[in-house]
Amino acid sequence: MGSVVGAGADLDGKFTAAGPISVVTLGNVHDSTFTASGPITALNLGNVADSTISVAGSIGNIAVHSWLSTGAPNQLNAISIGNLSSVGDFDASIALSGPTGNGPTLIGGALVDGYWHVVGNTGLVMAGQVASNWTGDFTNSVNVETIRDFDGTLATADLKSFIVLGNLNGARLYIGEQWRKTISISCVAACAGSKSSSSIESLQLTRRPCCARAGLVAIRGLKRALRGARGR
Repeated sequence: MGSVVGAGADLDGKFTAAGPISVVTLGNVHDSTFTASGPITALNLGNVADSTISVAGSIGNIAVHSWLSTGAPNQLNAISIGNLSSVGDFDASIALSGPTGNGPTLIGGALVDGYWHVVGNTGLVMAGQVASNWTGDFTNSVNVETIRDFDGTLATADLKSFIVLGNLNGARLYIGEQWRKTISISCVAACAGSKSSSSIESLQLTRRPCCARAGLVAIRGLKRALRGARGR
């Protein structure tokens, strides 16, 4: 299948495509199921809400204006994603099952909600803000940066960098042992009430974290981290 171009055509229902697709461009997507049996080079959508996108392959580039939930499931499934971008808030869960790397994720608004399970290495995940209902489960490496606060849960085997330009308010960080070089994390450790002997390649906080509930926990396995994240 070639391309589907309909920037002014909204989707409210089902979209099914067999085989690989070059480019899909649609307007707003609401209460819909989008299914493709092969990879997609580029997927361009307007405002997405209460919808599921499942691609039996990789997505080269996916761009949305926003992805919000009014209570119905919101899910994005693929083997891998080269680039993911959202101008506004993003409220969908993501499952990426392939071992290949995933490119940058740029969220102009907030990561409001959702559970992200990513198997392959991940480049930069950058968001305006990360809310407390968001959980990121990265089984390999990841870089995370927020322009404002980070309040969510992050579990990863290899945290390359973690930059928060706002505050840590009740954040939960579950980090494995594949860390690269030691730097001081005394400010975060003090908030957690204990010191950690682990290290991280790059940690930058431009403000002192809110110590009421913030903390960093270093653990030996990702399974233990996820049990803690799901049991909060």
